[in-house]
Amino acid sequence: MMDIIKKTLCAWVLLLTTVSAYGIDLNFKLSLKQPGNDAVTYALTSKGNNLTASEELPLTVYGNLIPEGKDLRLIVLLTAKERVYFNIGISVPTDYQTDDCEFYLPGFWYHKNLRSPREAPSFHTSKSWNFREDRLSSPLTGVYDSRSGRTLIVLRNLEERADALTTHQEGEIILGGRSSIGYLGFNNDGGYASLTFGYPWVETPERYIRKLTLVKSATTFAKLEPNETITLNWFIHESEAKDYGQFVADSWNYCMDRINPLPLNPLYTPDQVKAQLANYFRKSYVDRYPLKYHSGLSIRCDDCLPADHVQLGFCGRVLLNAFNSLEYGEQTGEQRLSEMGNAIFDSWLQNGFTAQGWLKDEMRIGVMEADIDSDVDAAAIEETGVKVIQLHTGGMCHLDAGMTKQGLEGLGVDDVDFAILENIGNLVCPAEFDTGAVKNAMILSVPEGHDKPLKYPLMFSICDVLLINK
Repeated sequence: MMDIIKKTLCAWVLLLTTVSAYGIDLNFKLSLKQPGNDAVTYALTSKGNNLTASEELPLTVYGNLIPEGKDLRLIVLLTAKERVYFNIGISVPTDYQTDDCEFYLPGFWYHKNLRSPREAPSFHTSKSWNFREDRLSSPLTGVYDSRSGRTLIVLRNLEERADALTTHQEGEIILGGRSSIGYLGFNNDGGYASLTFGYPWVETPERYIRKLTLVKSATTFAKLEPNETITLNWFIHESEAKDYGQFVADSWNYCMDRINPLPLNPLYTPDQVKAQLANYFRKSYVDRYPLKYHSGLSIRCDDCLPADHVQLGFCGRVLLNAFNSLEYGEQTGEQRLSEMGNAIFDSWLQNGFTAQGWLKDEMRIGVMEADIDSDVDAAAIEETGVKVIQLHTGGMCHLDAGMTKQGLEGLGVDDVDFAILENIGNLVCPAEFDTGAVKNAMILSVPEGHDKPLKYPLMFSICDVLLINK
């Protein structure tokens, strides 16, 4: 098995050339990108330890497959002749039929991931997937052939640890700095499984950017300056297992033995960590409502359907935070923290139960949408499932407390825990009239200009929260 990655300046190219060594076949592709142009992909062929393409490349690629115990270590060196942006990909084909296979990427993928919804990575969507290594609890990809019991693992041997932020989530992306993160995965090639890996990271056929959200694929490119060299290492390991469970266990044991992680020396003692975390209790305490709590927000996502309320954090967390505040206050003699914890428990004992005796765990939201005319915005809000009422100002450029009172009466407050009022959208009048709101928030659009705080200082001084969007 042989692995080589080089940096080059060009476009993106996809090549599949088979290199055989020690009974294992390897396919190599090298993609090169020049800023502003589509990438070009080249197939690499082996000439001794050199990997070459059908034309002269702006870098040299050297690969060597070395037996190491029961493994094969693949070493790839890339040296740039000029500045290049590259991505190198490798695959290990097998004779395992994909439908007979179970795959394993630690902490991320088990079996065929069929328990995951179709909006998440699984065989529901594709039988070929590649992921960033740092999505995994260990940089390993593996396949188990249920028909023969044979297994194959590829493990990245990572020495440097670095990452670079990217400005885009999809497409071809040139990394803005040094990154050590590659990719691992598997492909379904003509009905047969192959393990895939390379550097820098690729995510295909889609990217999983957040819960139940897949977007288009991404391929990143790393930069090499003239005469700069990068060295990449992977281990390839073949074995057998009686079932998938043993395969997973053996994979973990193999990974731990190979990587040999050492215990971390903590930078801070437990007491120092607790002292710092206690700032959360001091700064997030909310006591202006019948139910007291330490602030925190989580959105319901078990069904992802529009709802007329938002959760403030399940009760267990509210009460656990209160207990931790109380306990830490008593341990350190900080009376204020103890008082916070006791006050939260008392408020929940007095006001935290429904008529049926259940602990309250949710906050129901209502919106009052103000405009001079029309109900366009109210209709849009209503589609999200939130209770809403449209307020018309009759030509006035602001709301006042009297109008807010009328709006609350029209909205109805018996089934509303948290009311949001959207005022008329300008930077003058709304700043001069008290609506009775507990907190004021303003949204500033960047294209409006940097001079707005200078021109309308009152609005910026009376708002409690400023949201900046593009």
